[in-house]
Amino acid sequence: MHSPQIGATIVGLLLFHGCSNENARPPAATPRPATTIAIAADLTPQVRPDTARLAPVDIIPQATLDTTRCAVTDTTPKNDAVTSIDSEELVALRTANDKASRVCGELRIALPNGRTAVFRDDTTAGEKFGLFRYAGYLRTIRSHIVHRYPYEGTGAFIVVDDSTGESRIVFGMPVASPDGTRFVLTSMAEEAGYDPSMIEIWRMVGRKPEREFSYDTESGWEASDPAWVDSVTIDFIKNSHSSAGDPYVETPGRITKSGTTWALVPAPTVTANPVGVWRGTSRCTQHPSACNDETVVYHITRVNTGDSLSVDARKIVNGQEDDMGVIGCHTVSGTQFRCPMPNGTWYFTVRRDSLVGELRLPDNSPFREIRTARSR
Repeated sequence: MHSPQIGATIVGLLLFHGCSNENARPPAATPRPATTIAIAADLTPQVRPDTARLAPVDIIPQATLDTTRCAVTDTTPKNDAVTSIDSEELVALRTANDKASRVCGELRIALPNGRTAVFRDDTTAGEKFGLFRYAGYLRTIRSHIVHRYPYEGTGAFIVVDDSTGESRIVFGMPVASPDGTRFVLTSMAEEAGYDPSMIEIWRMVGRKPEREFSYDTESGWEASDPAWVDSVTIDFIKNSHSSAGDPYVETPGRITKSGTTWALVPAPTVTANPVGVWRGTSRCTQHPSACNDETVVYHITRVNTGDSLSVDARKIVNGQEDDMGVIGCHTVSGTQFRCPMPNGTWYFTVRRDSLVGELRLPDNSPFREIRTARSR
């Protein structure tokens, strides 16, 4: 089950309390790529030159970095979405080998010879709006990744060379190949349509990425969760649904390279075993409400037919498991199952040793989000 990134949508609208005007909402800040290269119905790939623009980055000598604002305390209240992306950055900064840090409200990436690449937030409502947050260091392609959150939409990612600071905008989080010669990314338009819907492969030419393969996925399915099987094979998830607002149904997808050609090929069937004990969290997604965040344990067994499951749901209270009830479920794919109830429907997906899910109310609005891991 694809789960949109927390805080990625309309971060700008929610940055400061009481400063948004829904009726005067400006357009999305992040442009779509200049070209999106489609693959013909026969799946023949089309290779085009890289047309993505370079990202402007301030490269500043260490001696001239501004520290005068460090004494100023920012007391502006921030909403949950911004707090969430700040927390995610703290985790990502641990991958930076002390080369990236947040100082004086700026994201700073140390480069050789005493230089620093500096990214500054712009909270001007509209197309100028951008929050820059560190997303990780990809050692095999020797690049830092910075996520630019726009006024609306998921935003763009900036690939920053760790030596020169030269940077390039791409439209999904890069996933580097095992040999460091390429990276793959996916982007989903989803219902809001702020972002492009595509899967792309970029080749490292020296220290510079050049787009090698691009496929517009808006017809029928959207791609997510790319993973390299080897240096010439990529598995990903195809997300589709029968109507807007419904949870996605996931099916496997695969791209492979033969000679100089990348092509979509049939993916191997993926099945997962939901049976077992799963422990994790159940968090509320509607605020305010009578919902409370919980630590949960799910005991899942098969019943009668092969596609029927029983979920014994419990929450942890004072260190003990407290029964919440047993619900009946049925599988909808090799990795997903659903559990209808009078007050809504649970949707679950098994991914290796994790079980993720959500509870949707009868009006299809999300009410709870589940994140659990298999208990050994």
